[in-house]
This record gives sequence, structure tokens and C-alpha cells, in this order.
Amino acid sequence: MNSRRGMVEIPQGFWEGMLRVMAEEGIREHQRPYYCRWVKGLLGWSSKELTRESTEEYLSRLLRDERLSGWHCAQAVEALRLALCRVGRNRWGDWAREISWAEWREKARELEKEHPTRARREIQVGSWVETQEKWKTPHPEEVKALAMVERLVRSEARAGDFALRTEDSYLQWCRRYTLFVYRVLKGAEDMRKPESVGQYLHFLAMVRDVAPSTQKQALNALSFFFRRCLLQSETDFGDFGLARIRKRLPVVLSEREVSQVLSELGEPWKLVGSLMYGSGLRISEAMRLRVKDLDFDRGQIVLRETKGGRERVVPLPESLEERLRQAVEASRKVHEGDVERGEGRVTLPRAMERKYRGQAKNFPWFWLFPAVKLVRDEQGELRRHHLHEGSMQKLFKEAVHRVGLTKRATSHSLRHSFATHLLERGTDIRTVQELLGHSDVSTTMIYLHVLKKEGAGVKSPLDRLGME
Repeated sequence: MNSRRGMVEIPQGFWEGMLRVMAEEGIREHQRPYYCRWVKGLLGWSSKELTRESTEEYLSRLLRDERLSGWHCAQAVEALRLALCRVGRNRWGDWAREISWAEWREKARELEKEHPTRARREIQVGSWVETQEKWKTPHPEEVKALAMVERLVRSEARAGDFALRTEDSYLQWCRRYTLFVYRVLKGAEDMRKPESVGQYLHFLAMVRDVAPSTQKQALNALSFFFRRCLLQSETDFGDFGLARIRKRLPVVLSEREVSQVLSELGEPWKLVGSLMYGSGLRISEAMRLRVKDLDFDRGQIVLRETKGGRERVVPLPESLEERLRQAVEASRKVHEGDVERGEGRVTLPRAMERKYRGQAKNFPWFWLFPAVKLVRDEQGELRRHHLHEGSMQKLFKEAVHRVGLTKRATSHSLRHSFATHLLERGTDIRTVQELLGHSDVSTTMIYLHVLKKEGAGVKSPLDRLGME
């Protein structure tokens, strides 16, 4: 491949960051020099300033190079994605994220299929590129179809007593599948064909580049849709590409980092974060806490509205007792104001509102972290909901940025840190499993891998030299 010498300015610490990111992605050590070589090739080939156009031109030249096989090109695509979107995100990330990396990987796969004939050509418009374009174009009949799908899914989900989060999740996947059928396939005539689901799942893996868990969630939702809504008991979705497995360890913060981030949050968000770290709560569990769930005498919190519907008891941190009592009193004032206005009703789980009439207005059922505004439910009645999870996630991300942490930490990292720090202090794995509410201990075992990560407790030979 012809090359030209460029003078792209490399950010300080770029190559150290590249090595760290490759380690996080699970790329083997003997492969890492080749990844760096692809990146150096782009930097040396480009002009003084990297752009989206020059990067895609470089990838295009790689695909035309007869000396390279498909897996070479796929490796180059992944190397450049990590370098531009992860390591150099502050400098090149804005335009690098706009590149369709999944499309370039698909081109490499198609190139690999032609490998036995050594045929090399630049693939300008492939089948999945066309699919992506169709996906962006609305269909005139999709609105009517979406309304029908929502009616069916909600009806069957409530008949099956599904959790509201599961119902919403399944509905979103069925809506996306409907859009795919109408925009990409042939509309209503393909809606009931099981092979259409296989094509959609393949689209998710190859074009949208989703995680395996995301593809599995879509599969579960569409299996429910065909089985319960379309009344097709036996469905064979056919063969479809599987999403690429990414083995990633959970991001864990040190005690000092937890303290720094929490100190950047204002109330009540600081208290929410403190509970997530101090009791190992999921963000949904923290937001859905009701006044009656706090047992100050026993020093514990009873969690009832949890993932999977498994009730559990977690410790109430002593250091938070006074702040939690203040939060209860603040909630009481909000509740009393609602009652005075003839409102004050909250949503009760399952069918409890029908079974225990009037409980929706009783203070023990009121939210510990009530929302600021009242909203209307599906029946048009004003109710008070809890604070939104998205607000906590956004504020936590901003706090991480202000502290200057380079870890990819989210609010869920507080729960990861809770489990890891308990194991570091000698708490047995079964106890941690119960506190986290995991149904299978293998899920909890991931935190042992964090503790036993490669190199832990090993002294570097460089430290023995005494060099500075």
C-alpha cells in the first residue's frame, strides 16, 4: 500500500493509554503490537490533522490491498476504533464516533469470504449498508402497526403479571422489531414470519453492534411476542449472527474515589449514592425506597421492589441514620401538602391498591425520595412518583468528570465497589451474594476476578532497581 509521511500530533500518554485500553478489552499480549502497528500506519499516512475522511480513506485502501486478508482488515478496524474513540476521545472522539465501525467490520467479513479466490475489491454499498439507510426512512403504515403492537404487548404482559420494567423493556423491543419489519422488510406480510426475527437479530449484531446481553434481551422479548401475542407456540427464528462477546470486569472505585465523587453530589443525590454504596443497592432499588422499608431499630432496610421480585434485607449504615431520618421528615412534609390538596396518592405494587383500599394515601407507603412534580397516570389521575433514575445517572457522571477520574465509572459502580470492598475485608462470597440479591453465586464470582486480577500483589522488577 502506498504511504505518505504525515506529522499528526499525538496526545501525551497516548500509547500508554492504548496499552491500557487493549488490556481492558482482553486483547492478548502477542496481538497488541499489531494493533499499535495499524494505528501507527494511520498516523504516518495521514496529513497533519486526522479527520473522518482521511481515516475512512485509509480503511478503504486497506480493503483494496491484495496482501491483506479479511481478518487483517477486521483487526485494523478494531485497532483504529479503540485508538480514536477510546484513547483519543478528547481530541478525535466527536467525529470518530460518527464512523460506522460495524459497517467497516462487515466489509472485512465479506472480504474474508472472498479470500480463497484472492479477489479484492472496495465494497462501497453492501446489503447491510442499504439496510441501515432503509432503517432511517419512516413507513406510512408503521404508526398504526405500532399502536396495535403496544396494545397486544401491554395486555399480555399484565395478564402475565410482569414487572413494569419488564413490560416496558419488552414493548420497546417489539416496537423496534415492528419498525424493522416495515422499514427494511415487506411490512405486514413479514410481521408474523419467524425468519424476520432472525434477520432483525442479525441486524442488531452486525449493524448495530450490540452487546450479547442486549441481543439476548431482544430475543426473549420477541419470543414472548410471537408466543403470547401472535399465538405461535413453536417458532424457529433460523440462523443469525451472534453479538461479539466482550469480557469486561466491573469498574470498581477505591474508598477514596467513592468519597470524592459523593462529595461532589448535592442532596438528595448524595444520600442516594451513599445508600447505593453503603447497602449495595441498585439505582432502581434506591429510588423506589418507601418510608416503611427503613427499620431504624434493627438497623436494616427491607427491599421488596427488586429485580426478579426477590425480597431481601440489607444493612442500614449507621452513619446515614440521622440523614435518613431527616429525609423521612422531608417526605412527610411533601405528603402532608399533597393530602391537603386532595392528592398524595402513590403507585402501589401489583394489585395491592385494589386489595388494600386507601393505602396509596398512607404515609408509610410514600416514597423516601419523592419527585418534585405530580404526574398523571394512565387513568388520568395525578400521582406522586419517586425521583427519576436518569437524573442520578447524569449527575453522577458529571461528578466523576469534576473529580477527574479516568475510569469509566457509572452510578452502578457504587454497587460494584460495595461488593468488592466487602470481599477485600474477608466477607464470605455467600453473604455478599445474599446482600446483592443474586440468584446464582456465579454472578457474584465476578468480583473475585476483580480481586485476583493479573498482577495483583506482584512487585514489579523495576521497583527493585531503585530507579526514579
